[in-house]
Parts: sequence; structure tokens; C-alpha cells
Amino acid sequence: MYFLLVYNRREGRLLEQRSYEDHERERAIQERFSLERDERMNPDIEVVLLSAESREELKKTHSRYFEQWGYFEGILERREIETLINSAKIIEKIFSVSKPGPAGEKLRRRYDETLRQLVRALQTELDGARVDSTVSRERRLLMRVALNRLLLAAQLGPDDQEKAAAVEDALNHADAALSRSVLDANHPSMPIAAAEDAFRLVCTFTPRATELQLSVSRIHDVVRGAAIDLLKINRDQWQHTPQVPITVSDDGWVSVDTDSVRLAMSVEGQVRCSIRHVRTSGRAQINPDAEFWSIAHDLYDFLHTVEHLYGALGRSVSGVVSFELREINGWQIYFHAKELLRKDDDTNAGIADKDEIFSGNVSWTVGKNSARVAADCMGELALQFKSGKGNRVRFDHEALAKHLEPGK
Repeated sequence: MYFLLVYNRREGRLLEQRSYEDHERERAIQERFSLERDERMNPDIEVVLLSAESREELKKTHSRYFEQWGYFEGILERREIETLINSAKIIEKIFSVSKPGPAGEKLRRRYDETLRQLVRALQTELDGARVDSTVSRERRLLMRVALNRLLLAAQLGPDDQEKAAAVEDALNHADAALSRSVLDANHPSMPIAAAEDAFRLVCTFTPRATELQLSVSRIHDVVRGAAIDLLKINRDQWQHTPQVPITVSDDGWVSVDTDSVRLAMSVEGQVRCSIRHVRTSGRAQINPDAEFWSIAHDLYDFLHTVEHLYGALGRSVSGVVSFELREINGWQIYFHAKELLRKDDDTNAGIADKDEIFSGNVSWTVGKNSARVAADCMGELALQFKSGKGNRVRFDHEALAKHLEPGK
């Protein structure tokens, strides 16, 4: 069967869907062309024709079109936030029946109030009908990490001085999160700085909420090791801090920078890598195929980096990955390997009409189906490059995944 979908990316909402039998393929293509002509002036509307054995199968292979969360693009992130909020309410209820001693009463009151503030702030994010953006994603990240840390601190061993110190540290981190709407540009988790005539690829992996808590010293060691093994930093360079700076923040992030890459990891297990690519041609020109290809390989290399980090930690985890391209407005891509494009639409060139584009969140168990996850994310990014006729670059995700597999 064929399915014709009209999707509003800005609202994260499926506007229309039509289905066709296999023998109606030509009709489906013509109706897609007609809808694309009608919507070509609206950059937020995406018209896509997909094939699947059933609508249920389509929901599995292209779930983002059926997952709606107001203006947010990631229903998986919504579930993460809902889980955190429910956990916070359970912790608050448990604590309500236990009375601290005189020395801990002030800390308890502060904990309860801060917990409620974070829950209210995240609930506002869930309920708000706002346009998703880099700023809003950073804001949610900041509050999610703070709430997760607060919950973990509360569940530490007995009520002794060590636990009180951990709770107070988590409260200080939460206060900082609540006082800022976005992470400071110099924070280790933020992407590498923008530069003239360059665009950035930002890759993020977020493990499931409350799944693990790691020590800063351990994160320091594995990030340092990854920098040596994966970023090809010479061991001797570690003696020269200005050349290869390693940064540790007071809220548990560790990062390493090279001239064009920043790799960071937090004690909550989140990994972020940002890569700055210098343009090799003007914005209005068709760039070499290798540049677009390099993005696909960057995505796959990031997943390999996450595997490397968690392998060094000896942990098996699952979570979500997402990718962003920033400073990309007006950049044109050209892709000559048409065998990796969808057979029903081999559009192989397009221009980005936004400064930043986002893949949405894709579920991933670290170490499994990495090539397919990279292909799915690359496919979502490519859809946001539109040709002069209004068509979009559409990959055959399965073919691209096979091409990205090691040894291909």
C-alpha cells in the first residue's frame, strides 16, 4: 500500500493522510505532486508519499508523523519528562511521612520547594503550545538534568552528613537551572562556537531517566580516552592545556575541545558532540557530494563514540539520539548516489530554508542497529532540504543503513 501524508513540522501535527492500493501508485504520485504545489509556499508543510504493508507498519517505520506533542518534535522526550515528574511526586509522597531531625528541617523544606518548582516548570513545558527551538530544547535539558540529580540524591543511603552534602549540591545545581532559561554559551555541554563561513553538526545521546549516576572522575577518564582514541589527539598534547583543553563544570559535565570538535559527557550519562565544518563553496552553489556524505558518516561516528564511552564504563543503556544542523540556511546539498534515494522520488538536490534543522528524537539501545539509527536521523535531516520544484531529498533508509554498516 501507499500512504500520502501532509505533516506540519512546526506544530508536530499530521494534517492529512490518504491511502492507496498498490495498483494506484501513479494516482498517489500525481496527488502528491498536486499537494506539494498547493503547499510549496509554506516551509513548515511536508508532503510525503510512503509505502508500507499496513498503516500499523507505517507507524513503526515512520513514527514521527504519528507522534504529536504540541509544538515539540520528540514524544520520547515528553515521556522522559512525564516519568521524571511522576517519580518526583512519588518521592515527595514518601518523604511526607518521614520527619527529619532539627538539623535537617531547613534542608527538607528547601528540597520540597525546589522539587515542586522544577515539576511546575517542566509541566509548563509539557502544557505550553510554543514553537520548539534550540533554546527550548536546552531549557528542557537543563531542568531534566537538575530534577534527575535531585531525585538521585534523595535516594542515597542513610540520612547522614554525606547524604546531606549530596542533596545540598543537587539543590544548588537545581537553583542554577531554575534561574537560567538556557545554558551559558561557555558551558561544556554547549556546542563548539560558531564561526564565519561554517556550519555545525550537533549530536546528542540522552539515556533513559534515572538510569545511572556516574562519578566525575570516571567521566573524566573515559572522555579523555575517547579523545585520544577517537579524536586522534596525541597523548603528548595533554601536557599542553591550551592546545587540548579539558573542562570540568560544577554540575558534572566534562568536555574536550579540538580546533573543530567538542566532545562532552555528564555524570547523568548524556553525551554531546558538536562538529564545525568550514564551507568549501558559496551558499548559492552546489556543494560537492562528499560534504553531504561526511554528515552521514559524522552521525555514524558519533554513535560509535557513544558505544566507545559506554564500553569503557562497562554499562549497557538505552535512550534517544538526536542531531541538529546549525547555520545551515541557504546551504545546498547535492547527492549523486541515486540508488540510496527512494525509488518513487529520486530528488537529489535541495536547499535548507532555515538556520537550524532538527532530526527529532530516535530511540536507540547503545551498540544495536547503529547504522539504521544513523540512516533514520540522516533521512529526517535530508527531508528539510527542498528543491526548486518543492520536492525534498528522500533517502531509502534501509539502503542507506546498509551503506553505512562497517566495511561497506
